[in-house]
Amino acid sequence: MPAVSPYRRRNPGWGLLLPGLASLVVLTLGIVGSLWLAGVPLPFWQIKTANPYVVRIPINVRPIAAHSRVDRADLIDPQKGWLRYQELPPQAAVGMSLTGVDLQNQLVTGKVKQVRQVEGELIFVLENGEEIPQNQADLLGGAILNPSAIIGRVVKRDKAPGLGFQEDNFFPRGTPEGISGATPYGMRSIVLEAGKLKGIHTLAGGARIDLLANVPLSQLSAFDRGSNSRLPGAALVLSSSGKSSNSKQTESVLLAQEALVLKPVYQRVEASTTASLTQGKRVQAVPVYEVALAVHPGDVVPLQSALSQGLEIICVAHSMQPNEGDEATRVQEPLGPMAPVTSRAILAYEILSYDYFEDAATRKIRHEAVTAEEVEELGVVTNVAELVGTVVKHDIPKGSFITRADLLSSGRAKPRPESATAPTENAAQRQWAEAGLQFVSQPAASSLPAADEPAARTAQANQSRPNIVGEVPGVSKFIPAGFKAVAIPWNRLYGAEHLQIEDVVDLTVTFLLEYEAETKEQERRPDGSVIERTRTERVHEPTERTYQETLGFRGEPWFAAMNARVIGPVGYPPPAAAARFLGDALYQGGGTGTGDRDSGPPIMFAIEETDQEAISAALANERAKFAVVIHSTSGEPTTPAGWKRIVLAPAGLAPFRRLTTAQLEQQHTRRMLTRLVRSDDPSFAEALTASELKPLIGRVLKRSKERDSYFVADDFLAAEVQPGLAADAVAGSSVFIVADQDIQGLERFQEGERVSILFRGIEQAPAGVIAHGVDLQRPIAAMVVSVARVLRASEAGQTMLEVRNDEMAGLQGALAGVGSETSFGKLVAIAPASGSAEPNNLAATSAITDFDPVGEVRYLEAMVGQRREIHAFAGRPTPAAETGVRP
Repeated sequence: MPAVSPYRRRNPGWGLLLPGLASLVVLTLGIVGSLWLAGVPLPFWQIKTANPYVVRIPINVRPIAAHSRVDRADLIDPQKGWLRYQELPPQAAVGMSLTGVDLQNQLVTGKVKQVRQVEGELIFVLENGEEIPQNQADLLGGAILNPSAIIGRVVKRDKAPGLGFQEDNFFPRGTPEGISGATPYGMRSIVLEAGKLKGIHTLAGGARIDLLANVPLSQLSAFDRGSNSRLPGAALVLSSSGKSSNSKQTESVLLAQEALVLKPVYQRVEASTTASLTQGKRVQAVPVYEVALAVHPGDVVPLQSALSQGLEIICVAHSMQPNEGDEATRVQEPLGPMAPVTSRAILAYEILSYDYFEDAATRKIRHEAVTAEEVEELGVVTNVAELVGTVVKHDIPKGSFITRADLLSSGRAKPRPESATAPTENAAQRQWAEAGLQFVSQPAASSLPAADEPAARTAQANQSRPNIVGEVPGVSKFIPAGFKAVAIPWNRLYGAEHLQIEDVVDLTVTFLLEYEAETKEQERRPDGSVIERTRTERVHEPTERTYQETLGFRGEPWFAAMNARVIGPVGYPPPAAAARFLGDALYQGGGTGTGDRDSGPPIMFAIEETDQEAISAALANERAKFAVVIHSTSGEPTTPAGWKRIVLAPAGLAPFRRLTTAQLEQQHTRRMLTRLVRSDDPSFAEALTASELKPLIGRVLKRSKERDSYFVADDFLAAEVQPGLAADAVAGSSVFIVADQDIQGLERFQEGERVSILFRGIEQAPAGVIAHGVDLQRPIAAMVVSVARVLRASEAGQTMLEVRNDEMAGLQGALAGVGSETSFGKLVAIAPASGSAEPNNLAATSAITDFDPVGEVRYLEAMVGQRREIHAFAGRPTPAAETGVRP
């Protein structure tokens, strides 16, 4: 019988543990699978399978779009479930730069000298002996080794897979993803339709471009930042450009400069809804091509304006090559100084800004070379910073240099002495002061406080700091001391458009002497109707001016103001308050009821106080016309070599009177009348210049001076001679004024000429005389004055003569006998030959004998009864040799 084994008792613990172990295994597998599906790397697997003795550089396993954030999934290999690396042999790192944390937890940088393998990892040994473990290395040769420095960063451009990462691939830390994050600081991003940009399809992301457009001239003002001026000149420019609105002429305008292509042309699907009667409402997907750009803030509005006007926009790409080239392609530096050049025309009284000097094609300040002589002689400003904020005083064309004479100043500023210069004054201020320029916000030196104390010097420095924005000076700052300002309507002033601030002019006023006047007449007919007639007739105003001065009595010229200064020319900006209040009515006619006669804008002049009444009187006359006589800026007129400037008599001057300065000055001008003649001209050899005539002022004139005649030294008497009619008379003579009608031919003689006066006539027979063999009515001639001198030629029908005292009585008797009942003769003036070199000598050179054909008449008185008779008998006849008459 088989043996029976004893019964064994089983251990009940294993039966209870097996289900728990199975559950743990399932749970572990679930966790690992979940982590693997989530993309979490499993380092314990990686450590088991990865080679620890190779250099590992993280790379992305899939493409990364530009402006996107790097995700962990971009770095994990989906097949292996852990990070993908680019593995390099350790010796490949030798000689490369490395940045990381050493064994002493210090951040170090250097070149790798060698690589050691220690306890399952690589140790990089730098040239300075410092050691960095591979798991503490950050950068190797520019490649990022730490995955935490990659995940979460935003890439700048599209990233292809299989390549390492560098710091240059990312935007700065903290940049958000998308277009806004890719926009550079200070710029603005804008998304445009790609079809409106010509040439954008060939450009990649990151390209730098300029955007140009050909703008019609009629629309050019919308893109000109300097076209918002309120000056009348700006309105004229705009109105003239508007005349060519139908023209096809265009001008290239730079809309945007150095724009950045953030995202090249891409396709976006847009839903489009259409409706029809047969098919009803349909929704279609329409592709839209767009491009994202980053532009500067100032370029957004011009770019949008061009798009709204439907203009074609052209893309001009910049070179993206490194700034390296050979010597032939490099731009040579200028040898001389460079000066800014205006990029567009500048209207008068505009405040300068950088925009006036920026080139329209480059948006950079345009400079051109100038010589040192031009800078010194012409005063060309070479620093554009000195021009910003200043005001130009006249129109400046495009492409011009700016000189210091082109800038507006108060005209009263003087450079401050060196002792009063504030320590904080910069070089630009000193240059402005040396040039005589002064900003309105900069007070004159006389108005500044004393610089004895530090507080005063500080206040002085703050007050003298120029205004960098610029401001147009007020009119009162240009009024010199002793002058007053007056306004004249521009349409009453010929030449007003040529005036500018600081011009010195004379204001002439012409009053019409001949004009047409209309008069209305009314006639009432018997039937009660009224007929009005207008009659035009020419009116002639009286005048005391000469025929030559009035150009045939057509107009009477006057000088209303002398040395007037222009302080507010045409277009000078009005006060801001007036411009805001009046608006367009600022330049229309005023409320005087005179219409366009006093329309504006007015021109402001600074005039002397003595001219105020003349200007006011001229403005009150509607027919008065103003004109300007502009002075030269060089001051007194210069005399070229070989010429001399002689003084002319501005009007007729009477003799024997003192010559005064007022007589030499032109009537109403207060200036001498001069003429430029050649020095070698014999006709003007003795003519006096202003400097030669000045010592003779106050002397007595010897002879009269006609208008426009020059002066010589012989025109004046000795200094001790007193004025009067007998100033030039010699001793033993007298001055006699006789009517020209009493002496025949006397009006033909000039001053200084010698003249003889004869009596000629028919001798009448005495009443009751019985002639025997003789005719008592006979021609006779007798010398009355042997020699006289004409002191003043005929003037107003009278001539001034110098006659010897012994012949004065005979002349008076002859004048009394002219026209008497016993004589029908007259006095005759003749010119005898001068036998003396002295013009004042009145001695007779040759006596003219009397003439009487009868010679001598003897009278016999007889008494016949109670009757008394007188008988005449012929005496001895006068020989022909004595009478000078042939028998």
